[in-house]
Amino acid sequence: MPIEPQDDPYFALDFESRKALEELLVLESNRKDDIDLPENVSLRLNELHDELAAADLDAQALIRKDRTFQSKIVAQRSMVRTEWDGSEIKIPGYVLPLEFDGNQVVEFLLVPYVGACIHTPPPPANQIVHVRSNVNFQVNGLFTPVWVTGQMTIEKSQQSVGLSDGVTGFDVGYALHATEVIEYKQ
Repeated sequence: MPIEPQDDPYFALDFESRKALEELLVLESNRKDDIDLPENVSLRLNELHDELAAADLDAQALIRKDRTFQSKIVAQRSMVRTEWDGSEIKIPGYVLPLEFDGNQVVEFLLVPYVGACIHTPPPPANQIVHVRSNVNFQVNGLFTPVWVTGQMTIEKSQQSVGLSDGVTGFDVGYALHATEVIEYKQ
């Protein structure tokens, strides 16, 4: 499934204009609907608009272009491969446990890299698989890769994981009923 290239609002900007747009977007993101910004922030926003105008750039048009760009990126990150629905697959990844039966893992998120979701932003939904299993296995730590075999389905969900610094929610694009979970070996 081909993904359309996006019209990146930063691509044609020089370094100074890019910095100005990034700062402008950060300051604008802090704006509440009907609440006035502090005077120093308002002054800085005016300076940034003037700086972009001096470079012959329309700040408002760039902000609209960035919002469109960001929403398309978010949409692409949640796209799933419909041709995988119902397929028997064998897929590698790392275990982020959700439920245990004693010391055996019975439900987990399969993520593409070590530590995903723990200290970094989570991978996109189309890179996370919610795995349920009747085949219990003992996880040897979060740094041990596994092979998971089973039937893949497209099942978008929101999963919550308790981490050392609180509970975090993740968007998930797939579900898999595992018939085998084994340590990854090439």
